[in-house]
Amino acid sequence: MPPRAAGDEPDDVRPTRASRFTPAIAARRVARSAQENRRRITWNEDGVPTEPDDRSVITGRVALAGARNVGETLSRAASDAPSREAVVCGEERADYASLDRAARRVAGGLRLLGVGDGERVAVWLPNGVAWAAAFYGAARVGTCVPLNVRYRAEELETILAHSSARVLIVDGERQREIVASVAPGLPELRSITTVAELGAAGGTDDHAAGGAPALVQYTSGTTARPKGVVLGHEQVLRNAWELGARLDVRPGDRYASGMPFHHVGGSVLTLLLCAAREATAVTLPRFEAEEMLAAIERERCTHFFGIETMCVLLLERAELDAIDRSALRVAFVGGRRAVLEAVRERLCPVIVNRYGLTESSGNTCCTAVTDPPEVALDTMGRPLPGLELRIVDGEIRIRGWAVTAGYLDDADATRAAFDDEGWLRTGDRGEIDADGRLRFLGRAREMLRVGGENVSAAEIEELVGRHPAVAQVAVVAVEDERLGEVPVAFVELRAGRTADEDELVAFCRERAAGFKTPRRVHLVAPGAWPLTGSGKIRKTALRDEALAAERRA
Repeated sequence: MPPRAAGDEPDDVRPTRASRFTPAIAARRVARSAQENRRRITWNEDGVPTEPDDRSVITGRVALAGARNVGETLSRAASDAPSREAVVCGEERADYASLDRAARRVAGGLRLLGVGDGERVAVWLPNGVAWAAAFYGAARVGTCVPLNVRYRAEELETILAHSSARVLIVDGERQREIVASVAPGLPELRSITTVAELGAAGGTDDHAAGGAPALVQYTSGTTARPKGVVLGHEQVLRNAWELGARLDVRPGDRYASGMPFHHVGGSVLTLLLCAAREATAVTLPRFEAEEMLAAIERERCTHFFGIETMCVLLLERAELDAIDRSALRVAFVGGRRAVLEAVRERLCPVIVNRYGLTESSGNTCCTAVTDPPEVALDTMGRPLPGLELRIVDGEIRIRGWAVTAGYLDDADATRAAFDDEGWLRTGDRGEIDADGRLRFLGRAREMLRVGGENVSAAEIEELVGRHPAVAQVAVVAVEDERLGEVPVAFVELRAGRTADEDELVAFCRERAAGFKTPRRVHLVAPGAWPLTGSGKIRKTALRDEALAAERRA
């Protein structure tokens, strides 16, 4: 029996134990699929896919087969298509051959700095060729720890200290000064350097480590501090490969992505996906709707990947209807049905909807390009091949090859994240329809998603609570047309102390990234908190009050 194409899983999707994915299995799949000469998707004159996907074969050498390390995947793409552009970011361009050389020089420079196999290298850079070289180079030697470019000094110190990063890669003196201000609290940090300095050191690297994790990706959980999600090479490689198949990404395609590289949507679902499928990643140093539309037209992009907030910003641009989008085959997006309908009508007629989280290597479920439009509008599709999905008491749970083994140096959080049978508790609510497709119903945990960034209510509460005038604080999420959600804080002041909304917002903005700063602060009188029978604050009542205040404003 030939292997199933993506999206061809049986209607009755029952959890089954996933087999371990290995390079040998990948190679056998490639050989079997090539022998059977399975068909690829074709597109009619209206841009609609008409044939099932081949998820195992691409023209030329298969980038995934046999790769133990994400750096090897880049090198395979460089061997197959050396002059093909790997990354286009604004005015920057790099082909696969030059990017592979740069990554090897970064790896060599890191080894000269004493970085050993598996040691952690933090990358604090904006999207660009330098980020890609740092990512692939760090992963060849040790483990990459991406850092959000919006972090302030205190956030940076927290993650660098917890990760025990040996080297931090930055892009200039401003960042060096910020790090210097917190350096006394970072005894493990040996060096602060740049991609250019590493490349000029004269080192080279022909050995890609395979045993250590590829990434430690920090993400907000329900606790006040971010947790480091540990992701292995085979996990992120297979996720990139399987998702690329669902999206019908072909060699030579041009994949426009608004995702920041410090997020798994940028590192795994953009950069690594394009390397595995031998396509070109088209991005921007920072997402701007006008610039993204210009890039889609100028670069003749075949795919667009963006979150709901990005889609809303694109749809607001008057030039959207005027640009040439004739090369665009697939929009890989998510969000409310109204936004998805508008994307389908005005940007690209074929949309792919998705569900994923950092703990599952970035993507868990998605629809297929061959699905009818209503499927992508109403569901997030089926799990990637080999992943298991089930609903327990309304909660989405996941098991399989993509799921993290746990959080870095946090046994308690790791135990809490899994049930007794090894299923990841996502904290999200959903249901599985009769065709085995996931419908997302909302979050069960106190998590906010602000413009694509995850942050816990607890983290913002801890931040606001550090103000000397604050006695008690509770944070809720309120829907926002542009950002999806924004945090709103309710604060009770200490007796005899004063502070207003502007002062509290400014206090937070000075100490944390903008997405963690409350958009509104409402003062609560002592004894006026809405409480449950057990004495806990009723956040549903606070959310209702926040919404009512927004309507009055």
